[in-house]
Amino acid sequence: MAGFIERNGLLTTAYRDAVQNVLQQIEQADIRMIRLSWPDQYGLLRGKMLSVAALKSAFSSGSEVTMAPFFFDTASAIVFNPFQAGGGFGDSELSGSPSVVMVPDPTTFRILPWADRTGWMLADLYMRSGKPFALSPRAILKKALQEASDMGCEFKAGLEVEWYLTRIVDPCLEPETLGGPGTPAAPPKVMPVAKGYSYLLENHLDEVEPLMSTIRDHVLALGMPLRSIEDEWAPSQMETTFDVMSGMNVADTMVLFRNAVKQICRRNGYLASFMCKPKIAGFYASGWHLHQSLNDKITGTNLFVPTGNDALSPTGLSYVAGLLEHAGPASSFTTPTINGYRRRRPYSLAPDRMTWGIDNRAAMARLCCKDWRQSEVGCRSAP
Repeated sequence: MAGFIERNGLLTTAYRDAVQNVLQQIEQADIRMIRLSWPDQYGLLRGKMLSVAALKSAFSSGSEVTMAPFFFDTASAIVFNPFQAGGGFGDSELSGSPSVVMVPDPTTFRILPWADRTGWMLADLYMRSGKPFALSPRAILKKALQEASDMGCEFKAGLEVEWYLTRIVDPCLEPETLGGPGTPAAPPKVMPVAKGYSYLLENHLDEVEPLMSTIRDHVLALGMPLRSIEDEWAPSQMETTFDVMSGMNVADTMVLFRNAVKQICRRNGYLASFMCKPKIAGFYASGWHLHQSLNDKITGTNLFVPTGNDALSPTGLSYVAGLLEHAGPASSFTTPTINGYRRRRPYSLAPDRMTWGIDNRAAMARLCCKDWRQSEVGCRSAP
């Protein structure tokens, strides 16, 4: 009997080949468990650890999981009543907090170098009917990428991510600190790993080199296109950049990198925070930049490159116009926390108005021109 994946037309030759490649890697590395994960609406990875036998079954029939996290806010409080008609989303298929089907994406398989005989893989979420789960960020991005492809375009982007590295002093695991639904747990007590505001100071890089070398080695082992590790402005603030990637790889790399750094640091007694502004005296706000462009999917030509004295091509100008037009509603996703909105003040290097500029770091959308053959639009965001 055909499984869920074949019944719904997802079992392509490319999928079969990728599955066989994954199973060979699992056997050669003696992998025992695989983390099958998917990003929620806040960019957090959720999912299950599957045995090899369970993964083989999931490659045919998928693996069911509750869609309950999509009812939660950032404090894990239930926002919508799942037992009303439509589950609060106006969709009859979502009444009663039903299960959805995780379909593994074998092209995302990695072996986690910091975890014992453990693999990692992203999944796409589907309804039991076979339709893509409409609230899945990965499904939304796939749809947008396909629309761009239908227009002859390929999305390209590079990541520039700021974050804080701190050392754990007290994990704070007393029962009264554990929190509950809608009440976040008390954070661990931490200390900075460096002092002073001294942007790009080499000595600060050397102070954190023992741990950052471990992060570096693991990130490279995962196949991420690491470009640089930098000392940012504030004490203990780091910046990590990655080379240009295409399409879904950009988003997949971001969620994998963030989880990897958090897990590696925690195992070594440190806490990594990608929060906009951790509540520690002397800490300056963090953000991240997404350097974007569109290429002709046949020739590879950058479609933002202008002719004459124009700042951008007509395609590039239209792209920026779209970013500005939808910037307000998009803030629900680019800046999903109160912490992030507190950063939006004039002269703070955070976008506090919808505008664009040429090599202007205060603008929401900054046109970056390394030379006349390259044009990209960098968007600033506060997590």
